[in-house]
Amino acid sequence: MMRAWRAVPHAGQRKHMTRKRITARAQTTRSARVVRAAAAVSTRLRVALYRASDGRLMGRQRHGIPVCLVTLRDRERGSRHTVAPMHLVAGGNVILIAPHSSFAPRLAPAWCSDLDAAPLVGVSIAGVTRRMCARRVEGSEKRRLWRSVTSAFPALARRHPRAGRTITVVLCTPAG
Repeated sequence: MMRAWRAVPHAGQRKHMTRKRITARAQTTRSARVVRAAAAVSTRLRVALYRASDGRLMGRQRHGIPVCLVTLRDRERGSRHTVAPMHLVAGGNVILIAPHSSFAPRLAPAWCSDLDAAPLVGVSIAGVTRRMCARRVEGSEKRRLWRSVTSAFPALARRHPRAGRTITVVLCTPAG
């Protein structure tokens, strides 16, 4: 039988933990870092392939939902980075759909908070980049936009209940 030993307790954590539990926690943390690194490499690769092919490669997700590139400013570091969210073009506007975060499925992706801090973005669709102003939509406007998105892409309507949270919808309008 393993002896319990004292670890520095975290908020809401037991004071006594076995070595096995601490080792399992360290492995989970290590695996989380590996997942984050793999997701970052995957995003960079997707963005590079999309740009090199003007959207012919990596321009759609599963179920045929189109993807665009959004270049925005990081709220903490101030550097520019690019994400590849799902989108729907509605007239001169672009509706971005942020179903979940890769690291925390119950949270909105971090780039949504970046948009709140700096709403001026570059949106690239099929090799054409436009300057746009982005904002999260709520209430009746969100319901109206979500209906148009789900009518165009019924797979998203089936995915919504599995997200476990309200899917974030962002409206991008041309910057004047």
